[in-house]
Amino acid sequence: MQLRLVITALSVLCLVGSADTASAQATRTWVSGVGDDANPCSRTAPCKTFVGAISKTAAGGEIDALDPAGFGVLTITKSITIDGNGMLASALAAGTTGFVINAGAADVITIRNLSINGVGTGLNGLVFNSGAALHLENVSIFGFTMQGISFAPAAAAILMMKNVSVTNNGAGILIGMLGQAVMSKSLVFACNTGLHTQNTARATVHDTTIVGNATVGVFAEGTSQISMDHGIIANNGVGVQADSTVRLSEVMVGHNTTGLAGVGVASFGNNRIAAGNGTNGAPTTTLLQQRAASSRPSSRWPLSSGSPASRRRKPHAPGSRASVMTRTRARVPRRASRLPVRSRRPPRVARSTRSIPPTSASSPSPSRSRSTAVASGASEVLPPMHSPSTRLRPTS
Repeated sequence: MQLRLVITALSVLCLVGSADTASAQATRTWVSGVGDDANPCSRTAPCKTFVGAISKTAAGGEIDALDPAGFGVLTITKSITIDGNGMLASALAAGTTGFVINAGAADVITIRNLSINGVGTGLNGLVFNSGAALHLENVSIFGFTMQGISFAPAAAAILMMKNVSVTNNGAGILIGMLGQAVMSKSLVFACNTGLHTQNTARATVHDTTIVGNATVGVFAEGTSQISMDHGIIANNGVGVQADSTVRLSEVMVGHNTTGLAGVGVASFGNNRIAAGNGTNGAPTTTLLQQRAASSRPSSRWPLSSGSPASRRRKPHAPGSRASVMTRTRARVPRRASRLPVRSRRPPRVARSTRSIPPTSASSPSPSRSRSTAVASGASEVLPPMHSPSTRLRPTS
């Protein structure tokens, strides 16, 4: 009996403890260089490291930095946002990997305003193994001996990068397996390989600079694909190595040892290749630039091609209703067409039941006789007004 009571009491204590832990998780927590991981990670009592804060942050919540400091490496297993908040927040990863992401299939992770420093001995800056999506914004990754970013999930996932700097690493960015990546306004510099895709990965790159990489700047292999628009690929060993498909549009490929190499370089015909490369190389395929059809409805009056003077409406067919109406409009006198709408009504002629006696030399003026007749109840016959459809003719 006593043993049963003891077991029941321990069960109640475990339930209470788990309830307290769940209730202690907040949707927003804070870290500070002068914080303590024993704190509740509130703004007034912040934690010291990301590890101390993430256990007190609910899934889908956010960890913010209060001041410039190093907050340590982290393994992420749930949806979370980590924001350095413009405070020069960083994570030092000497001899290890900076961030490892092993999240659930529906989890989205966001990291922004953060510097991840391998100090020359770190392994990988960021490794993504599982999750739905990873968003990197205003992130710098440098000083690692292996990959700056390794994104190779076994299930479909997407990597979004904006203002990301990957520099001075053993290799730059690897997109593999079922990963897809979108990259804009970013930099890959001074790595062995800049942007590397493999397996069935896809990468779309816009307004990005890939320079100073020892072996190759852009490298696609397997059945992977890279599409790059508006960018610079310069000062690399090989600018573009396309063992699979690499599409280029408005890209400067210059000052590389070899500009273009491989069997899968597809150009839209608007790139700059002869730009100081040791060997320029040439694209293997030229693609047509296609414009989406206009969403506006087509004009009722088609325009003929040629000079602007020839772009006029086609004349109406003789005998058509539109042609007859056009000629009818042309017959209306210009002056009549400018009359106000009120004057276009048919004239009203007052019919007199009683004639006005003629005036004599001794009789009053016509204006006075007219006013007298009107005052006596006689109706005056007014001259008809010109109808809008009547042609005005000058009097001789």
